[in-house]
Amino acid sequence: ADRVTVMANEAGATPYAVLLAVFGVLVHRYSHADDFLVATPVLNRTGDDEDVIGYFGNTVAMRLQPKAGMTFRQLLAQTRDTAIGA
Repeated sequence: ADRVTVMANEAGATPYAVLLAVFGVLVHRYSHADDFLVATPVLNRTGDDEDVIGYFGNTVAMRLQPKAGMTFRQLLAQTRDTAIGA
């Protein structure tokens, strides 16, 4: 867990983005897919919704594009940008 946190801090990403990038590497390595979607839950609460009771979750498809020859740090930067845009 400490290594994940350190790598996230170095890349300006979250630990979630690091783990998602690791998942992308595994999918690419075993399936040779270089463009795929991963469904992930997100919360849609804003500051105005804090006092409201209810489920504000949603599922978002995030696109990962690991390419042969890409470094892990490059994939992490791409994954970070995708997660921020989701």
